[in-house]
Amino acid sequence: MQQQDMIEIRGLRFPEDRRFLTEIVRADIENAARNEGILRRLQSLAKPTDRAVVLGSGFGLLAASLAGHIGLRHVHVVEADTARLNHLRRVCELNGLFRMTFSADLPAPFVPSLLVCDLSDRTRETADQLEEALSDGLRGALVRLSDQFDCASTVLPMLLATGLHYYPRQSCADVICLLQKWN
Repeated sequence: MQQQDMIEIRGLRFPEDRRFLTEIVRADIENAARNEGILRRLQSLAKPTDRAVVLGSGFGLLAASLAGHIGLRHVHVVEADTARLNHLRRVCELNGLFRMTFSADLPAPFVPSLLVCDLSDRTRETADQLEEALSDGLRGALVRLSDQFDCASTVLPMLLATGLHYYPRQSCADVICLLQKWN
């Protein structure tokens, strides 16, 4: 069996799979300041008692960080792409992450307290999934916006309608942070 190349980010190992580590993702990884900013915001927003839903797994950094570094009680990843789900399962296996579950749709009884969504490389479909994931139990949300569609008139009103408030001190550039109550 051939050994697969790995990359390491913040102590987490990821299979170097070109299907998910596209040129755009590689450029994002190499932009360490941007990655660190998002991860620091996620770390300051998330609490170990949170039940997080991550919409779209990307190459797995945000979900793995929630389960690994922050140690959330539970992280559920909603990803329609079976190959991406298998990739994320491999990331979990490599890093000993066991507090994660995966599905193509949000499971009915799951009520998240934290929502994490990266719309930067996604389409309108992920924004539609976002609407389904919103619940009264949300304590906070971290959303990386997209320039592919108008997030300000679609995504932001949905989040504000749940009782979340824009948190400017933790938001930056294309990442917005919302909380039910400011800490």
